[in-house]
Amino acid sequence: RIDGEGKFAIQKAAEDMTFYRLRLGPKKRSTNFGAPDNILILLTDSTESIRVDLNAARFYDPMHLEGSRESLLFGEVQKMAESANTRLDSMRRSLRTSPNYTQEEAQTRFVAFQESIQLEIVAWIEAHQGAFATLQALSILDPNQNVALLDTTSKILSASYPENPFVARLSENVAKLSQAAVGTKAPLFSIPDPEGNPIGLEDVLGKGKFILLDFWASWCRPCRQENPNLVKTYQRFKSKGLEVFSVSLDREKDPWLAAIKEDGLTWYHGSDLGFWNAEPARLYNVNTIPHNFLLDQNGTILYRNIHGEQLNQILADLLE
Repeated sequence: RIDGEGKFAIQKAAEDMTFYRLRLGPKKRSTNFGAPDNILILLTDSTESIRVDLNAARFYDPMHLEGSRESLLFGEVQKMAESANTRLDSMRRSLRTSPNYTQEEAQTRFVAFQESIQLEIVAWIEAHQGAFATLQALSILDPNQNVALLDTTSKILSASYPENPFVARLSENVAKLSQAAVGTKAPLFSIPDPEGNPIGLEDVLGKGKFILLDFWASWCRPCRQENPNLVKTYQRFKSKGLEVFSVSLDREKDPWLAAIKEDGLTWYHGSDLGFWNAEPARLYNVNTIPHNFLLDQNGTILYRNIHGEQLNQILADLLE
């Protein structure tokens, strides 16, 4: 209960270190990076006694907080995410309206800007290893590009919080990501091609100096929008040593085959029509599409999830 001076106290001991949510007023829709602006998230355990000064208009962002190092660090992560989101939106709007850049140049600049923000977050995590709040910072990163960092953080946190479910979930995710991490051998698989004959990754390896393993689906609008770019990339680099193997996460054969024809995808194709449960998707821990892996002819994963001009630049460095 809030008194006449706007003060209240919660006399309840926390248990193990975890995320606690304090809500002001009725439930609201999310507006603040996954949590509504009337919810304050604290990271604490039974050893702490916390004091916070709050403004109802920005309840999620304390004016003052003391007694909880992890909650303070969580606040830093929130501000870092808010700043990153604001800067990315500003950069996106600026590039969209600028007459000085082609679409490819704008995309290159935006990707570089995204990478610089990712590096800021990586630096913060490395400077605060051992803190429970690093779990929240990791959630901002692209996990596929930071498997080693996730693995290191998981091991450090597991030593301090061996029974914590959030840390256990991180360890499980690292194990999945490590199945197809950059620098490892690509898992082999075999699925039906458009004619119904088996085609495996092993069949395609050696067909080129580099293999782009591409996950897509006919129903995936971003995939279909990306396909014209991939066709141009293939036409540019095929004679120099690039081969493409597209794995579809379709559920029905006819739409898959129609999309191959409509988009002019003249490379290797396969699908077990398993949707998200497709064997290759499970082996490579693919849960978003379009998604790809660049392999050398020995099956080593060199890059993961690179598209557009970034893919072209990497291939140019490798093949031209």
